[in-house]
Amino acid sequence: MNALKKALNTGYAWGMYQHLDEITSFGNLLLKHRTRRILEIGAHRGGSTAFFAVLCPDLVVSVDLPSGKWGGIGATGAGLRNTELGNLYPHCRAVLGDSHSMEVLQAVKATMNGVLFDALFIDGDHSYAGVRQDFQTYASLVKPEGLIGFHDILHCKRHTDDGVEVPQFWDELKASTGMAHEEFVSNNGWGGIGVLYV
Repeated sequence: MNALKKALNTGYAWGMYQHLDEITSFGNLLLKHRTRRILEIGAHRGGSTAFFAVLCPDLVVSVDLPSGKWGGIGATGAGLRNTELGNLYPHCRAVLGDSHSMEVLQAVKATMNGVLFDALFIDGDHSYAGVRQDFQTYASLVKPEGLIGFHDILHCKRHTDDGVEVPQFWDELKASTGMAHEEFVSNNGWGGIGVLYV
């Protein structure tokens, strides 16, 4: 079984909440860029963490707010998830807390051993202010020529109804930075992954 297929099977077994074609495209991009170290903001059930753990062999750091509005599973559930993932994938590091806090930022930096991440995947606070702050806080931890991915970039009724404001920030980011970018969007009515090339 190739690495991407194994990662997909593992991620979905852990409850990954991504459209198959979108996360497959993102996974292929990670492999193409030889991504070995990734930081994710927002873990939910741990599916994306497990997906990244298969593809990125050196370090996977997962930041999650256990009782957050956007998919929190509570402190007990998050603790069990992190213990099991850590046992299966010793290169995974979990940081519980608000990604917007200085304590969490310092905890993430402590995992890095002075080496920047190859990629960042932002799927935490889906408000405009929240996703903007996650980008501003953690983008500098990604190496030059690295990748920054955003989930839920699609303008759609479901996102509007749920208060997801990532699409507005993604549009602004594309226009203001002038950086190369790519989008993986299926026809499933929600979701979408946007990737910024650092």
